[in-house]
Amino acid sequence: MATASIKKEIITHVERLPSSLQRQVLEFTRALERKQLKGTHGKSLLPFAGTIALIDLETMTQAIDEGCERLNISSR
Repeated sequence: MATASIKKEIITHVERLPSSLQRQVLEFTRALERKQLKGTHGKSLLPFAGTIALIDLETMTQAIDEGCERLNISSR
């Protein structure tokens, strides 16, 4: 779908909404825009490739394997 037709379809749908929901759509699009601006392009991180010591990578892998996907029910 071309960009122009996407915009047209969005406008068509938004125009059908009550103003309170139009406001939510506006807030959502602003949030998406902010989210898009954050972060660093991977290309700019390439100079750091290979700079983490192997032992540190192994420690990180072990911590992930031991701690991920587990629930700490007592903290709720």
